[in-house]
Amino acid sequence: MGQGFTRHCMSCGDETHYLQGIGFRYFSFLQEVKEEVRVGKFGKEAQAFIIEYPDCEFDARNEVYFCKDCKYLKQGVEINMSYGDKSFQKQYRCGKCRKVIMKPVKLDTEKQYKKFAQIPCKNCGDSEHILIDFLMWD
Repeated sequence: MGQGFTRHCMSCGDETHYLQGIGFRYFSFLQEVKEEVRVGKFGKEAQAFIIEYPDCEFDARNEVYFCKDCKYLKQGVEINMSYGDKSFQKQYRCGKCRKVIMKPVKLDTEKQYKKFAQIPCKNCGDSEHILIDFLMWD
């Protein structure tokens, strides 16, 4: 089961969905992401790791990343690979300030959702009229 939220701007109508988890597609999702890593969709470093260690332990899931410095939200895929004492974890830089390595956020409190409702709309800049809808998905 996955969870997430939708940010809806009442001023301009922009709507963005953010998802966490995998849902019931666990094995097919892992295979799809693993293939995307092999072809370089997640960067050269991830691609080199999986080519060098094709039998590595592989885990992936949808995550929401947040830059505390500039209040930027990003939907991404958390990827973890390990083989013996070697490991790789996909890291995302902020798409706005490019400085910060963003971490996945926990969507476990009302306070967290209220904080995301205060982030200005990416289209019109309004931060007064943002609605957050919680969702569960498979």
